[in-house]
This record gives sequence, structure tokens and C-alpha cells, in this order.
Amino acid sequence: MNDGKKNNVLREFFGLCRKPKFKKVVKVLLAGRIGGAIHEWMFGDDLEKLIELLHKESETRQDEIIKMLEELMALRTDARKPIIAIGSGYGEIIVESHDEITLGNKHTIRLHNLIGGSGLNFALRLMASNNLSLPILPIGNDKVGRDIRQEVVKAMVRANAPELIKTYVHSDYFLNSSIKTPTSIILTNISDRTVFVQELCGAEHFQAQLENQLDLIDALFDGQPGPIMIGHIQSDSTEGRSTRTIIDRYRNRSLIYTVFGNSQIGHGWEFWDEKDTFKEIDIFQLNFEEAQRFLSRNGERKSLREILEWFRKRKLTAVLTMRKFGAIGTFKDLDCLFIAYPLIAADEVADTTGSGDAFAAGMVSYLRDKKGFDDVDFCKAMQRGRIWASCACKSAGGIGKEPGKELDKFMREHPDCERSPVEMRETSHAEEMIKFIDLAHQ
Repeated sequence: MNDGKKNNVLREFFGLCRKPKFKKVVKVLLAGRIGGAIHEWMFGDDLEKLIELLHKESETRQDEIIKMLEELMALRTDARKPIIAIGSGYGEIIVESHDEITLGNKHTIRLHNLIGGSGLNFALRLMASNNLSLPILPIGNDKVGRDIRQEVVKAMVRANAPELIKTYVHSDYFLNSSIKTPTSIILTNISDRTVFVQELCGAEHFQAQLENQLDLIDALFDGQPGPIMIGHIQSDSTEGRSTRTIIDRYRNRSLIYTVFGNSQIGHGWEFWDEKDTFKEIDIFQLNFEEAQRFLSRNGERKSLREILEWFRKRKLTAVLTMRKFGAIGTFKDLDCLFIAYPLIAADEVADTTGSGDAFAAGMVSYLRDKKGFDDVDFCKAMQRGRIWASCACKSAGGIGKEPGKELDKFMREHPDCERSPVEMRETSHAEEMIKFIDLAHQ
């Protein structure tokens, strides 16, 4: 590269460094890689001095520095915007029993040590399918947190993430020293499961971490990241502040897909409705049991018909997942249902943990460039979601050991799955099916 081009790159970069948010990104991503006097002068007022310092470096070093600066500037205009996955992350212990569990009896089990949590489930499944994703997780700078970070970096390598994105994950912003990474224990019994999740220690420190990371991401991608996925955010159990911060920031800018967890569900639907949250969410997803709790009043659970009517009354584009029964979707004010029947038999289900997260990740992988999607897009996205969810049910844990290979294997073993369409029915023609599912869940 000739000196004139190098000088032009420095001038462009020097101009960007006048912006406080971009300056913060440079300090996080490049400080340790450039170092020395050149790094200090990037934030000074003398461009010519910066050019002079660059040309005092060796030719090889000059090329390395210019390449890093070009990479960072290219991320701002790169068409491959990352999917931002915000939610829980934790160590995962799977306790697997093939016998009927009875309290007080001894049982022979198998243990699997994995990682999971909604934010991690979204991100790792997306990257296993070559979709760039950046997770924001309430994880600490402890062994489990560092193990999670290592798996995220591995996934980024497989997804061909730019080098500077991997640097971001290695930065101090990714782990929070004030948080202790929780562990979940998942007890699987034949095809049923029970999940025990440790309370998040240091949850009150996540909000500041979230805002710092979102500021960095906005500066890195010029305020235009890809879709935003919101999963279970444990710190939201008191005020719902983190979920609201994310939605307020990205409404009308990015596709927003939510899969609420216990912390958000515990507030009840009125809490979120008062804040007009549902109007700002592009796709709202819950599983059947969660929806019953979310909409319940005085402990009275809603039927499937009542839940779907609640969606339609608010003109929500929504997905209701039902584990072995597949999923049902509603689209804005259309008087119809989108029915995704399961692709595998009940006796093929190893564990449904994370299948809802897989469904959501599959849908977003299809809709990532379709902020203004229509009902046809929604139907096709549900088709992909059900493939990813069915695959997730074949292995233990929220993510499985190798989600990319597991999906490839699933597609080979089920060659007709992509040709098996999601069914679209007028609501009045789905009454018998709805009654059957309600009876099965009683």
C-alpha cells in the first residue's frame, strides 16, 4: 500500500475518532493491538503528527495498523449486520434418567456438563448456521463465564466473524466482575423435564453492563445492528428495566423478537401493556405454559383458544410454542392461524430444553433482512423455526454439543422437512384442533 493511501485511511479514521462513542470503541478494540505513541495520538489534535508517527514504524507494522483501522471502519457499513442476542447465560448440568423418578428412591443417572441460557442459545445456534450474532449476557469473570466466552469465540470462528468482533468478546466489557455466573440443573425424565436455575448474584449490576455494550455495538455498527432478540433477563424481575431499555432504543430501527422468561412473565401482561410494549415488538413468543401464567388472573389459567384470542385482539404477530405439539402463530390482524406441526414423533424427543429458543433463532435467521416482513415471510420463518426446534429436541440441553453438525444430521435424516409446509387456516376452521390440544394439556 502506498503512502498516499495510508495517509487517507488515517485522515478518515482521525475524523471518526472525534466522535466520543467511536473513540470508546477504539479504546476497547484497538488499544492493546496498536499501543504506544500512535494509539495515544489518535485522540490528539495533530493529524500530521499521527501520520509522522505511523511512517516511523516498520513497513510491516504500518500495514498491520492500517489493516486494523480499515477493518474497524468497514464494520460500520458492512451489510452483514450481527443479530444481537440478549438474555441469560449459565453453566448447565443435565441430569438424565431413563426411569420414572420417584422421590425417596435411588436412580441411576447420566450427567452432562454443558452451557445454556436464552441469550447463549440464540447466539450459538445462529452462528452454527453462519449467522453472525453478538450475545449480551449477565455472566461473571469466573470459570463458568470464561468457559462461555471461549465457546462464543469458537462459534464466531466457525461463523467467519471479523477479527475485531472476536476482540470485542475478549474485552472486559463481555464479562462482568460484579456478577457470579449462575448454574442451571435440568432433570430429564423420559421425555419430561424440570429445570432448577440458580439465582443471579449481582443482578443489579447488569443494567450498566447492558447499556455499555449497546453503546459499543451502536458505535461499531453506526447505530444500525441487525435484529434484536430478547430472552429471559433475570435482572428484570423487579422493574423490567433492561427489557424496556432495549425496546425503547431499537423500536422502529431493528426487528425486535422477544421470548420472555420467568422474570418478565412474573410481572403479568398488564405491566407490559400499560407501557405499550406489545406495539413495539415485531414478534412476541411464549410457550403454552408460560402464556397461561402470563395471562392468568387470580390463578385461573387461560385455555389455548383464549390465549390465541388475546393475541388476535391486540393484533400481535406472535408464536405460541407447544413442545411436542409444534407451534401456532398469529399475524397482525389476519383472521387466521399458522400451524407448525411437529416434525418428529414423541418417542424421538430427548429433551425439550431450549427448543423454544431454537424456534426463535430459526425464525430470525430467515427474517434477519426483512424488518417489514409479510405473512408469507412469517409462514416461511415458522417453517425454519420448527426445523431448528425439532432438531433441538433430539439432544440434551439448551444448545447441544455441536448445534451445526446436529442440524446438518437432522436435515439428512429428514429430507422432506423443508417441503412439509406450515399450514395456514382460518381461525374458525381450527376450533376442533384447538379443543384437542386444550384437552391434552389438562
